[in-house]
Amino acid sequence: MKKFANLYLGLVFLVLYLPIFYLIGYAFNAGNDMNSFTGFSLSHFKTMFGDGRLMLIVTQTFLGLSVSLDCDHYRDFWSYLYLPVS
Repeated sequence: MKKFANLYLGLVFLVLYLPIFYLIGYAFNAGNDMNSFTGFSLSHFKTMFGDGRLMLIVTQTFLGLSVSLDCDHYRDFWSYLYLPVS
């Protein structure tokens, strides 16, 4: 039964991670579609980093993440400042 469980777990991980690796591989494709790999290129990344709106969204996302993690780190400190209203 343990071999079947390990085989099933491996199959689940394969189904979950294979599309991610497929997209990573074809992100460097010189062509405009994912039907065939036509060569190595960074043109898609150049377009992505050239879009100011997208970079603003990515920056705000990481800024929000860092503030969130920082607030969670100081959660005990802020709890001392809480004053209940009587």
